[in-house]
Amino acid sequence: MKNNNSIRLMSHIAYLSAISFILMLLQLPLPIFPTFLKLDVSDIPALISVIIFGPISGIVVPFFKNFLYFIIKGSSSGGVGEIANFIIGIALVLPTGLFYKKTFSLKSYILGGTIGIFSMVVIASLINYFVLLPLYSIVLGVPIDAFVDMGNALNSNVVDLKTFILLSILPFNLLKGSVTIFTSYFLIKALKPIILKTIHTYKNN
Repeated sequence: MKNNNSIRLMSHIAYLSAISFILMLLQLPLPIFPTFLKLDVSDIPALISVIIFGPISGIVVPFFKNFLYFIIKGSSSGGVGEIANFIIGIALVLPTGLFYKKTFSLKSYILGGTIGIFSMVVIASLINYFVLLPLYSIVLGVPIDAFVDMGNALNSNVVDLKTFILLSILPFNLLKGSVTIFTSYFLIKALKPIILKTIHTYKNN
């Protein structure tokens, strides 16, 4: 039984990763943000995975999503963008999924989603400032000021790296997190009977 469960789990993780990868291909550039910041809802399958299978799956699905994207689609950032997507996505889906599965109520979803969005925004801001943008600069061979210039072209209040984070990175992730959480709720609500049945199946095998 345990072997069958493991096989089913791997199968579920595989197709959730594949769906997540396909959604990542549907990235939407937004004219109010620099071109390398693109909106997608590819974290939804990872969120569903956390709710059904727990936190480890919420790390595995984003990992394989970004791995597939890097291998199949290629990366214009030397993999830095995929690393960013992986880390920031986890910051959103883990708190949301873990809080929601406690009671499967709207209240727990709103609480988890709020914490998830806050976590996503804070981690995205800090990791971009201290790690990702400096890494982008090294990998792409461009000065960090180039990112500031991109932000300034859209918002004259962007004058340095701190204001770039505050006025570009932060609002983008706030928007992306909110769109993902809002969209996910209706999908999870529609799939709730299937989700609960799958959880019950795994608990009793």
